[in-house]
Amino acid sequence: MPSPRIHDSFPRSFDEIDNESTTLNGAYQEFGMRRASLRPSTTQTIQTYRLSNLSSISEWSRQTIGCIQSSDFSWFRLEDENSRHSQSMRGGGDNEAPEEVVWGQTDEDNPINWKPWKKWVHVVMLSILSFVASMESLILAPAAPEVAKRLQIQSPLLLTIIVSIYVLGFATGPLLMAPLSELYGRLMIIHLSNWCFVGFTVACGFSQTQVQLLVLRFFAGGLGVACLSLGGAVVAEMFHPGHRAVAMAALEAGRLLGWFVGPIVGGIIVHLLDWRWVFWISAAAAGSNALIAIIALRETYAPILLQRRANQSPSEKRRLSMQGYVNSAISPSGLICHSILQPLKILCLNPLVAMTALYSGTLSGILILIATTIPFTYSRRYAFSALETGLVYIAPGVGMVMGLLVSGLLINCMSKRHKNISKAEDRISALGVLAGTVLAGGGLALYGWAARHDFHWIVPLIGLGVFGFGLLPLTTSVQSYLTEAYPSDEAGVMAANSIVRSSVSGLLPLSGLVIYRSLGVGWGNTLLAGILGVSILVPICCKIWGERLRHRFRVDT
Repeated sequence: MPSPRIHDSFPRSFDEIDNESTTLNGAYQEFGMRRASLRPSTTQTIQTYRLSNLSSISEWSRQTIGCIQSSDFSWFRLEDENSRHSQSMRGGGDNEAPEEVVWGQTDEDNPINWKPWKKWVHVVMLSILSFVASMESLILAPAAPEVAKRLQIQSPLLLTIIVSIYVLGFATGPLLMAPLSELYGRLMIIHLSNWCFVGFTVACGFSQTQVQLLVLRFFAGGLGVACLSLGGAVVAEMFHPGHRAVAMAALEAGRLLGWFVGPIVGGIIVHLLDWRWVFWISAAAAGSNALIAIIALRETYAPILLQRRANQSPSEKRRLSMQGYVNSAISPSGLICHSILQPLKILCLNPLVAMTALYSGTLSGILILIATTIPFTYSRRYAFSALETGLVYIAPGVGMVMGLLVSGLLINCMSKRHKNISKAEDRISALGVLAGTVLAGGGLALYGWAARHDFHWIVPLIGLGVFGFGLLPLTTSVQSYLTEAYPSDEAGVMAANSIVRSSVSGLLPLSGLVIYRSLGVGWGNTLLAGILGVSILVPICCKIWGERLRHRFRVDT
């Protein structure tokens, strides 16, 4: 007999939650769950749900263990092979009770209990991998004139597409990486993705036609970015919510800094070597990092780790039934198809995720648009060479590093201020968002109008630095908020966010030259600053109405 739907057993209001919480002690005895086996955040999560039936248990398991919600499964357990068909798949039945496979409170195999140095080794490694993957997106920008000459590219639009199509690949990667990581673990997918990135990047250097370069760059971006699409999930699996924001900021900094360091490296390589060495040197750096990652990284996905523990059980007739994670009746191909459609479903049915994803895409799109148009601005107005144009990117890079430091201090202050509050909305600072928007918009305007009136080249450079300084707190706040808002569904939510962000980031730069030709660099950057100012409504709405929207529009995986 199917269990009741989850929403039928939920308390209807927050007042009812307090009344329902009195049943917790009986629920503990009824289901034989020990407090010692729960994460520190579990106690607070339990107080939100009534554990009076299996449907509520399924929702509680999804929140505390971090599994995909399913109406057919409830928790991790070991099940006797002889009793597999006689016992209910929900854990009921008259046969011998199953042996549960859960984490202990101080279990060293649980990534949440790893030593801090081990966690930060993973964060730094993922940040470096994200840095190199992002660096590849714009490393070709200073070499664009040379590429156009060698491959006989006449259209400036086509040349911009060749540069930005790598970012469009980012939009397709998460659709494949997220479900595969839930089948085979985060670690295996990250390693395979690293070597796919190396292979396609090397092949880009041997391109002889425009079509070859377009296709190879697209696949390099689509198959080589698991570190970007899964990095947030790995961080969420290692850190408690209160300590997660700083790690997310470090991960985001690697991605953003790569966009500005890439053109610097590309300008130096083109100045000293042929444009094809841009790809080969990138592949060498990525290959070195991939080898280090094999040594440094470990699996963090709980279902895979618990499955390995179950497989080491002395009883040969016992197997792991990952209830709440994967329905054994669903084939891997069915799960992949479901996971591919799931981010699109989230975007269509959850306005909060769609709104924040669009905001994140706007920020990234403006960033890449500015980065792709810097060579045209400085080469034409200031007659900079490829090497000198590449060095221009140092300014926004330094600004983003300073923004990271300030953002980290702001996050620490907010954590101390709200140490007894676990709402995701507490991760958004209204003052920080307002200050970041003003600084980023002001930097854009200064950069545009200084170049428009042919001021000394250092003046627009200062504007770029201010822009980078103001932008980083905005991007890190969005990433941290999404991870905190949906802690057990971060894979699907972050995949949905990455799809929109990468799509906008890849398409918006295509309009950059059109905007500058129509409005000029001054009014063009003013338009971008205006878009940035209007978009501040998104984090403000999340701050004020985010909790209400999260309860009304749940992520149904």
